[in-house]
Amino acid sequence: MPTLAEHLESDTVALDDLHGTYGPMLHIVRELIGVVPDCDTYLEIWPAGFRTYNLCVPNFLNLPASVVSRGDLKAHMGLAMYTSSRAAECPYCAAHTCSYALRRGASEGAVDGSNRTELEQAVVTLAESMASEPSTWDRSIVDELGQHLSADDIEWIAMSVGMMGFLNKFMDAISVPLEVEAINDVAELIEPTGWGVGRSGWRNGTMERATSKVPVDSAGLYARMIRQGPKATLIERGWTKHLPSSAPDLRRYLREHRNVDVPVLSRMRHAKPMRGLAAMFDQNLDPTTSSVGLGDKALAGLVYASMVGDASLIDVGRSAASAHGVAPTAIDAAIAAGADAAFPLRSDAELADPGFRSPHAEPGHTLAVIKLAHAIAPSPAVTTDELAAATAEALSSAEVIEVAVWISVLQLVHRITRFYS
Repeated sequence: MPTLAEHLESDTVALDDLHGTYGPMLHIVRELIGVVPDCDTYLEIWPAGFRTYNLCVPNFLNLPASVVSRGDLKAHMGLAMYTSSRAAECPYCAAHTCSYALRRGASEGAVDGSNRTELEQAVVTLAESMASEPSTWDRSIVDELGQHLSADDIEWIAMSVGMMGFLNKFMDAISVPLEVEAINDVAELIEPTGWGVGRSGWRNGTMERATSKVPVDSAGLYARMIRQGPKATLIERGWTKHLPSSAPDLRRYLREHRNVDVPVLSRMRHAKPMRGLAAMFDQNLDPTTSSVGLGDKALAGLVYASMVGDASLIDVGRSAASAHGVAPTAIDAAIAAGADAAFPLRSDAELADPGFRSPHAEPGHTLAVIKLAHAIAPSPAVTTDELAAATAEALSSAEVIEVAVWISVLQLVHRITRFYS
């Protein structure tokens, strides 16, 4: 089955070019999971997408501090990342997070479920409840975990699950091809639990597979992480130096400059993910870098918000759409589309009346964005070969990446909003 990734492949950016611009960031990722992931080459098709990804991962994982720490928190974060990826049915992320968890010291028994402590099971329950749709979230889950961990540590675990909301959505929606090195690291352990490469295996079906031993963190890794950290931070600072630091000021900045309010910023205890999230919104709602158009982008977000029933995200989408001149009829139509499971079965003629048209958008463009959003909003995504082909014809590669990145940002917010509810 052709995937979006296959249609986008000719526009991917070579890893050599990425190394020239973002070398320290790529080196850190290689240290963390043993490979530079193919997702980088897709995200850079829309450069703000690559920046969003690199604002998300280090800030929500508290890198490099969390990895160079000698405690068990990093293993619990890795286990939560893996669990949430399985709950979201993202085979790409499940492979990488399994490797991440093992490298940070999680046991094979904790990962495959054959031998978990009470604490590990509580971490798994938290991650599953935050990542599952429909939700299984209950505040008592945090109370249970609180018998073992501090509130600060619990929030870092929740931030790691939130981060995976971004990664799970993007990798699954695009069907980023899974690297054979990642398969070799983890397949023997997790294939018996029902994991398979799925649509992410479209490129590597003929590659030679061999079991490899995943290394556990060492002093050498810590030294390499610390060496690359300042260089990566310097790159990130170029994207964030204009942003304020406090939650009230960040919310004010986003209202004044990006036409949205993000209330969850005021709930976050840790400064790094709080500021990282604000920077992700800043990048995604910058009118000078948008390829798809901020009106259509807001409507795509409304489809996702409506599908998962997140009232706060619907408010974000309404605000952004209204600020960019989208008619109330189109806003209402996008919300209705998200709630309509039969939407993909309706003909273009039936959809001509709801007003799927943003100002300045070409005829049919808004509807193509809405259809793409509806297909990638569920977990797992439901991108058919027909949808992939139609999307590639109607939208540019940069537009496809931009829509997928935006919905991925919203899924991150949806998960952490659930945690704070």
